[in-house]
Amino acid sequence: METEAKSGKGDNKLLTVMIVMLTVILLIGTAAIIIILKSSKESKAEAPNIDEVIESSVDIPELTTNLASDDYIRISFKIQTDSKKAKEEMTKRDFQAKNIIIEQLSEMKSQDLKGKKARSN
Repeated sequence: METEAKSGKGDNKLLTVMIVMLTVILLIGTAAIIIILKSSKESKAEAPNIDEVIESSVDIPELTTNLASDDYIRISFKIQTDSKKAKEEMTKRDFQAKNIIIEQLSEMKSQDLKGKKARSN
């Protein structure tokens, strides 16, 4: 009879420990989800208004370059940055942006630049 009583007490302790552990895991999981949700709400930035867009945009003046199809193109860009500091950096590096644009265009054919599909790429 004593062995039956002892095993019953041991099972109760094991069950209690398991319930406590599950409760702790659930509480930690809930806290983690709440923290993640709050941080994601805070990190969502509002869309900039038009004044902010203009303030942080850099104009790349008209470029003329050859395409791979022996045609040429004249094109200009307005590059939107995410801050005034980024705009200053982009303004200093405009020659690098021009080189990249020319490089990319030199590998394209005039067909690549026609139609809605070309404008969305």
